Amino acid sequence: AYIFSILIHNKYRVMLKENEYKSLLLYTQSIEELSKDIRKQQHDYNNFVLAVRGYVEQSDYYGLKNFFLCDFKKYNCGGTDSSYNSQIRNISDSGLRGILAVKLSSISKPNIEVEIDIASEFTIPESISKIDIYRIMGILLDNAAEAVKDRFSFAITHNDSEISFKITNDFIQKPNMKILFASGYSTKGRSRGLGLPNVREIIKKYENMEINTYLHEYIFVQEVIIKL
Repeated sequence: AYIFSILIHNKYRVMLKENEYKSLLLYTQSIEELSKDIRKQQHDYNNFVLAVRGYVEQSDYYGLKNFFLCDFKKYNCGGTDSSYNSQIRNISDSGLRGILAVKLSSISKPNIEVEIDIASEFTIPESISKIDIYRIMGILLDNAAEAVKDRFSFAITHNDSEISFKITNDFIQKPNMKILFASGYSTKGRSRGLGLPNVREIIKKYENMEINTYLHEYIFVQEVIIKL
């Protein structure tokens, strides 16, 4: 019995190490993507400075005005707008913060109205595996990025009893709610719909976590709730 207990304990330690490794790997990948985005923004910034210099050297102030009011404004409404970064700082977990920064940046495009609301600081409870939260948020945000047509929103709210992660988006093709969580189903075609079944399997592991999925008029809503 003593040897058996040691074996079980060692197996448990190995599982913990594996989960920690997966969490670190996912976080590292997110940071790499974020780093690429930052380098891209630095490159774009340098190009803008050179463009402004060209207008000034030619004393073309009318052209410079049009550049700022038209071209620059259109560009700045896209993925380079980091106005939500201050809200992401309200997330104490670095891994989740990195994932959200990358995913939300990929969704922010000139033709998409994006609304982010992370009003105050919160902490993921220790009873929930961080790697599971990372996977859930990654899958749901990737799905929203693929399906969104014109409008997207992401909100994290919390009180003394629960934390809510709410993702909403409009869509080009209306999802079939009856088979939404079926393996293989996707509005994007065959062999694409593996994410939502995985989300459901993750959530089943926890008694204090649930997902509510529904349509509100022409908006697809997914809300993950963690009971505290």
